Amino acid sequence: RQMCIRDRYRMDAVHLYADIINLDDILDNTESEGPLCHKRTLRFLNQHYRALHRILEECGAISVDFHNQRLHSVVVTPYNSESNAEAKRIRKAVAIAQLIIDVLDETGDDDENVPNAKVAVGIDSGKALAVNNGRRGGREPLFLGPPANLAAKHSVSRTPGIYLTNEARVLIGLK
Repeated sequence: RQMCIRDRYRMDAVHLYADIINLDDILDNTESEGPLCHKRTLRFLNQHYRALHRILEECGAISVDFHNQRLHSVVVTPYNSESNAEAKRIRKAVAIAQLIIDVLDETGDDDENVPNAKVAVGIDSGKALAVNNGRRGGREPLFLGPPANLAAKHSVSRTPGIYLTNEARVLIGLK
């Protein structure tokens, strides 16, 4: 449920941050840095962005922003009118995270020496303030609050995997 207060909304959602942790390896696909490695990396990032866009669209998640190799998205359904809605959103986010990991594990190119993407995903749930950031045509959503911040922090890892906050783990019955 959203509460509007002059372009600000208090939103109950699950925040998911997916971060490619081996981007340096993807960039380092030639003997020396130059146009060829940048072309391959840009092609990879384009493929990566399109794959994630399709996953989120098919799963009913909302893409918030994409900064470099890190995606921020939110899962807002099922709404709180359903029983155990928050736990269902968290489980849905975990399934989306696993799908992202599985798909991006197939994005490399052996012919061009580009490795598969390794992804760390941070997930948290709760209320955050959603605001429109920017002016006129350059507006983008910005989330302020613990779930967005903690999910982002949990996506910073050297090891691929899905990282839930303690609160999210408790809500779905994990230790």
